[in-house]
This record gives sequence, C-alpha cells and structure tokens, in this order.
Amino acid sequence: ISVDGCDVTVASTGQISSDGKAGGSNTLTAHDALTFAGKMSAVSSNTALSPGTNSLTYRNSVSITSSKITPAATPDQNLVLDACP
Repeated sequence: ISVDGCDVTVASTGQISSDGKAGGSNTLTAHDALTFAGKMSAVSSNTALSPGTNSLTYRNSVSITSSKITPAATPDQNLVLDACP
C-alpha cells in the first residue's frame, strides 16, 4: 500500500494493513506534513517468512502519536521531496 500526498494524515481510528501469508509493504510519503495516530501493519502470517515493511517519509514536519506500527518504522525526513504548491 502506498500513500503519497502533500499532507498525509491517518487519524486514531485509521488503519493501513498489508498483512498476509507474506508480509506486505506500507509506505506513507508526505511532501509537507505527516501525521500518524492510527495503526499500520505489514505482518506475515507465515512465521517462516520475513515480516513486511513499513515506511514513513516526510519533507517538513512529522507527528507520530501511535505505537501501533508493526513492524516498527522510524520516520525519515527527506528534504529532496518535491514541495507542495
């Protein structure tokens, strides 16, 4: 699952999930502000396989108020992202 926008917000009731037999990939990219308070999961139901990945990228500001990100992801500031108009 890939979400890309100027301001990306996932509210406390929001959920992004790419769980499955093999863990999937979730990517949130904010060209300005990233706000995350919900749940994000990329878990593999097959323990013999590697878990999926979660990625949080922002240009200007970030607010992460949720600990419900599995596997964990560290927000990454990328000043090379195109600025919003």
